[in-house]
Amino acid sequence: MSIPDYHVANPSQRASRLAAIDLGTNSIRLVIADAPRSGGYRVIDDEKAMTRLGRKSATPGHLNPEAMAASVDAVSHMCDIARGFGVRKLRIVATAAVRDAENKAEFIEMIRTRTGHPVEVVSAQKEAELAVRSVAGEFDLEGIASAVADIGGGSTELVSLDDGKIDAVHALKFGAVRLTERFGHCEPGNENQLEEMRAFVREAVSAASKEFKSDPAILVGTGGTITCLAMMATRQEDTGDLPTFFPNSSRGHEVTLAEIREFIDVLAALQVSERASLSGLSTERADIIVAGLVIIESLLDLLNVNAVKVHDRGIRDGIILEMIDELAGASSAVAAGALPTLATAVEFADRCGVNIPGAIHTAKIATSIYDQLAKLNVIKHHRRLREVLEAAAILRDVGAVMNYNRHHRHSYHLILHSGLAGFTQEEIELIAVIARYHRKTKPSPSHDEFKRLTSESQTVVRKLAGILRIADGLDRTHTRDVESVKVEKEDNTIRILAVSKVNPTACIEGAQRKSDLFVEVFEVETIIRWLDPGMGDSAKSAKSRKPFKSYSEEPLPGKLIIVEGLDGSGKSTQMDLLKKWVASLGYCSYFSEWNSSDLVRETTRRGKATRQLTPLTFSLIHAADFADRLEGEILPSLQAGGVVFADRYIYTAFARDAARGMDRDFVRRLYRFAPKPSLAVYFRLPLEEALSRILHGRPELKYYEAGMDLGLSEDPYQSFRLFQSRIYDEYERLVEERGLSVIDALLPIAEQQVQFRSLVEPLLEDVVRMPILDRVEVLKSNKLVGRYW
Repeated sequence: MSIPDYHVANPSQRASRLAAIDLGTNSIRLVIADAPRSGGYRVIDDEKAMTRLGRKSATPGHLNPEAMAASVDAVSHMCDIARGFGVRKLRIVATAAVRDAENKAEFIEMIRTRTGHPVEVVSAQKEAELAVRSVAGEFDLEGIASAVADIGGGSTELVSLDDGKIDAVHALKFGAVRLTERFGHCEPGNENQLEEMRAFVREAVSAASKEFKSDPAILVGTGGTITCLAMMATRQEDTGDLPTFFPNSSRGHEVTLAEIREFIDVLAALQVSERASLSGLSTERADIIVAGLVIIESLLDLLNVNAVKVHDRGIRDGIILEMIDELAGASSAVAAGALPTLATAVEFADRCGVNIPGAIHTAKIATSIYDQLAKLNVIKHHRRLREVLEAAAILRDVGAVMNYNRHHRHSYHLILHSGLAGFTQEEIELIAVIARYHRKTKPSPSHDEFKRLTSESQTVVRKLAGILRIADGLDRTHTRDVESVKVEKEDNTIRILAVSKVNPTACIEGAQRKSDLFVEVFEVETIIRWLDPGMGDSAKSAKSRKPFKSYSEEPLPGKLIIVEGLDGSGKSTQMDLLKKWVASLGYCSYFSEWNSSDLVRETTRRGKATRQLTPLTFSLIHAADFADRLEGEILPSLQAGGVVFADRYIYTAFARDAARGMDRDFVRRLYRFAPKPSLAVYFRLPLEEALSRILHGRPELKYYEAGMDLGLSEDPYQSFRLFQSRIYDEYERLVEERGLSVIDALLPIAEQQVQFRSLVEPLLEDVVRMPILDRVEVLKSNKLVGRYW
């Protein structure tokens, strides 16, 4: 039979799709994964079948015929699943049950005939190497003596390691299934079974432990018994204050020798049929769990280790990593055994739609601050914690794929579920919590995600989140203007100098505002200043050179007050009331509204009528409209010292362009010429209320208004909802980035106006009240006189 064609469903996809099938003594497991070129992999599906291939047979030393048939069916089904996923390469690996069977050749041929795939029967040494390969990708074993125990159904591979490298492999010819078949289920009334089992296991483990050069600092366990133990332990630890299901909570979890002995006592006092009532223990493993725990008990006791660290992956993971090596080439970083943690974080961030250049830039700033603080002895340098900070910086905004307003919280949950390759679950949890606190509130003992951490981990989170908040603030505008940072320490003061060719005022303001946690945790005064690479520290220099001159840098005597918000938020009503109030006070004022330029009005109309506008042309039309209004209306009025009111400003362009998929950095740079408003007010209205107001009494939605050009939905109203939701999220992002003042648009109109006036009134103190005629000469050339009230 020819081997089926396992092809990549989409040849252009960036990831190679791989699959591994582990033929174990107790169960058969399939894992399907995508391995991007950046390194690591992402599990996209898995399957499990409990066939008990290693159960007793009427013919000693042979595989049970019924188990063989069930296993062939299971493998065939898994191969079909792999084919359906378009797997590029598949490996089937068999361990102890097949390795030790006299009729293994017959079984292997049955699978090859049925599926067209060969079966690799690995040695105990190879099985151990695969398990270690998996563990090394998740735990930092460098610089210590350690041990890895892969507890299967038919065998246990005990590996001693020194500085992360295999020193020796000890193959024990028993696992949870074989021990149970030899000694029994250890149920009430058969206490001798448990004692005999313990004595047998201790003798074998004792012989192996004597070959260890030194006691291991940690023992990492893999296999079904280990993950089952972790599930039982975490379920028993649940206090009710936290969710009972915590993603990937087993990985990195520690279970002590005392806990294991308590579990053995509890389980041995129950019949097999009663054991499954214990939370975390499945019916399929209830009969062999005691034997598996006895193995762990002996390992911990005789190796002088207090607890076993749980690794919820195993040889399937090792197989996938080997396959990645083969694809990447033996010289690659992955093949050398080092998972590129930065690359795996970037790959996950990319899948969540994060702006990768911006994310990497913030990570560079954060790690630079970390490194310089370490040199100044403010913080102790730790390679893995530096990588945790780097990953948190890259992944901090992944939650924006769900909703920007609370994206830091969404980031926490997404990262926690990510199974990020190259990090332990403890490290992934740290990354998630640090990302959660990159904005908004500081860590608090009242937050579930923070209080579940150890006190040591809480300290780490506070320090690294304090650094990340400053780094995030230094790219507040997402233009990457701050190229690097220089950190200085003098007495109890930390100075962070933002190196930039242009004055990054908004970024420095953002970083200074977000330095509160840094100040608190490091107990220092923190000063953040601009450092012009051409002039030196701007705090020391009265003069500063800039590479170009733009309107945004010109001193303007007037005041620019702008309003933003969704359609239906009532901003125009508020602006109308405000401008009449300002006029009544005797101030010279001017009003400008969005999309009012004669220069592009006809072009826009034709483009909409023929449905020829693309997101890019829309963006450029917005920019042309704004530039015409700015130069012809807004700037002359500001230069004349007037008060200019703008119903929508560049933030509208940004929100709408970004909602249409335009690159945010492109749009930000496009509008860098725009003067900074004296006051920017965002009238915040819940999305559903805005939609209700807009759609009320409206007979029909226009094509572009509904976002139909984006292909969000064939239903104009559903498309409109989705499009407005995007715009809403972009506005919320801008509130955070640009510091817009927020007024609740659900308040009564009069109350909103009171708040609006309280924001505007201080700005008018230095505006001279003059008769309009005194400014006529300035305004005549711009034909603006007739447009004043």
